[in-house]
Amino acid sequence: MKKQNLITKFFKMKSTPKKEESSTQASSTQKSKAEEEKEEFPEQKLDEEYKFDLDELKENFRDGRRIFHNRLKFYTIYRPDMIKFVDLLDEYLNNPDLIKEEEKTTQAENVVFTTFVSEDSFIAKTLIKKKIECTMFKHGYQTATVPVEPGKSVLDFPEINMRCILPDLKGKFSVFHPKVMLIKFPHFLRVVVTTCNFMGLEWECLGQLIWFQDFRYISDPIECRFKTDLMRFFQDIMPSETTITVKKAPSVYKDVLIDKFAIDKMKDPPESGKLFRQVIRGEINFEKYDFRDAAVDLIPSINGYYKIEDGSADNQGMIRVKNIMKNSEEFKVTDNTQLIYQCTSFGKLYTKLVTEFVMSMFGDKIEYTSVTMKERVKFIYPEDQQVQDAHEGVPSNCLKLREDFWFDQKDFPRYLFHKFEYKESSKEYTRNVHHSKVMIIKEKDQEIDDNSAIYIGSHNMSGGAWGTMRNIGKTLFIGNYEMGIFFKPKAGTKALKQRIVNSLLYTIDPPSYDLATEKPYLFVKAF
Repeated sequence: MKKQNLITKFFKMKSTPKKEESSTQASSTQKSKAEEEKEEFPEQKLDEEYKFDLDELKENFRDGRRIFHNRLKFYTIYRPDMIKFVDLLDEYLNNPDLIKEEEKTTQAENVVFTTFVSEDSFIAKTLIKKKIECTMFKHGYQTATVPVEPGKSVLDFPEINMRCILPDLKGKFSVFHPKVMLIKFPHFLRVVVTTCNFMGLEWECLGQLIWFQDFRYISDPIECRFKTDLMRFFQDIMPSETTITVKKAPSVYKDVLIDKFAIDKMKDPPESGKLFRQVIRGEINFEKYDFRDAAVDLIPSINGYYKIEDGSADNQGMIRVKNIMKNSEEFKVTDNTQLIYQCTSFGKLYTKLVTEFVMSMFGDKIEYTSVTMKERVKFIYPEDQQVQDAHEGVPSNCLKLREDFWFDQKDFPRYLFHKFEYKESSKEYTRNVHHSKVMIIKEKDQEIDDNSAIYIGSHNMSGGAWGTMRNIGKTLFIGNYEMGIFFKPKAGTKALKQRIVNSLLYTIDPPSYDLATEKPYLFVKAF
């Protein structure tokens, strides 16, 4: 069958039939998988009380117009919209209910992912053990004060078909923080944006959100904004020095080596280049996929300085959101328009920074006054006791709100903070620290509508993530690398946005903190 014929069958694809296994082999394989599953997760049953349209999910799960949650170890039930990382490596999310009649699933061939931190044992059991070729972009040693040295930015591990790339950092406190995945299947590319680092702890023990969309293979390139933004992001995170250094795999991979003699067989180190396609393992060619039906806009932040006047800041952080909102005919600001933001880390906030941020999120369609800010903004963050009582407790939490900022910084906006409260419908999923980052723009005391907007991604509430204005407003400085997705104001999007908000485990209208007697979870800076 020609590849062109396969393209038209994207939503009714059939994989090439595999050779039949003997009943003994199949039984052994199933037993092995079941034993592994039992080690990782308790037996979990589908939450039958959760109202969910399974037929709609079956028809549209790959369309990017919804979000998913990660499945956690702590509970005896799970919802249809809760998945594990390994589910993303299967075309139908390892869910037989999603497979249409006479269809067969396909498996991932190649994975490129970005992460702030990683866990080798998790990579070994989820990717290497499945013999999936992979490339990891990860926060590394480089800082503004540590020069990039040849051979230290791109490390290749041929024994496990894996490559590790360390992007440049241009600030003393800059971090590489996006959580993006490109998962290549035989006939489509799955683009994933999540709030989760590549660690078992984060995928299995902390509350996360996952967005993905599948894009079909095409023979001729088609241009669109989503494709341009995606290509630009992966080229922008490429390090300036791309010499490839071959390394032996760490000992944690000793039981999953794909070819333990791979290094001995190599006569020459891999060739390097400056382009994304030249440096990753395997092949992912953005020109071969149709991104025109992307359901979201990408919101990248790339570490660096950008001039406002030449337009170089237009695609970055809060300026990117500002331009989307400013150019949206559907978005109308009223006296009741508010911003609700749940995240895990708050930087050194001050009035000017919060003002710039909120005005950008509203597309510069409001004027700031201190009187209205309290009515317009809600920062959602858990109480100290909630974290103490969480399943994994304080040692595993990912929350960063410094005690000295909260108590000692004169203009820190404590009055904007609200409690983290679970919905009554989510009572089975409590005692869980959330690592998600969600921003919702809507009308106060009203339902979600076409005018609403939703952000999900890696951005926490900080100037490093979203950017700060420098040089009297002439320059934008982005301190981190980040990535998020944005459901913008648009006609006909009310239902999908309401579905997203309904799926959240927590309420978006919690009470504020009584600053005289209550405080959120705070940590003391250790350095």
